[in-house]
Amino acid sequence: MTSVGSSLAAFAQTWPLWRVLGVWVAAVSVLPIGLAGVVRGQSPNAARPVELVGPIDPSWLVPPVRTAPPAKTRFIHRPPQYDPRVAARKQTLAYQLECLGLAIEDLMEQFGDAYANGAEYLRRWEALRERRHEDSPAVWAAFRRLREEALL
Repeated sequence: MTSVGSSLAAFAQTWPLWRVLGVWVAAVSVLPIGLAGVVRGQSPNAARPVELVGPIDPSWLVPPVRTAPPAKTRFIHRPPQYDPRVAARKQTLAYQLECLGLAIEDLMEQFGDAYANGAEYLRRWEALRERRHEDSPAVWAAFRRLREEALL
């Protein structure tokens, strides 16, 4: 047997069923003669055995393999909270100070006189806002203290 014949015979031993010309064929043996060969088998839904004689292209004996379509990776939409640039910007003192200022103003509008220290918190917030570019531990500590007092 040639190398093609031995590989097809090994294939016939491992795969007892496959489709030949639209018919499922069982127990197929391949006898190659140069480029020509004979395929014999018994179809489960036919009374007589199937026999094909002629040149055999091994590619049509092998079941087709489905391949996945190429992935489209040009653009993957992610919500902004997962964007590392947005997350890094939210960690800056300037961004957090702006959020704290909006929260203090909103609390003053909502609760009015019940939020008695609102004016003092806004004054301290303005002082911190002028120092927002220093980014020193003392400024961060003052920011945390103001946030705890104003929001808790």
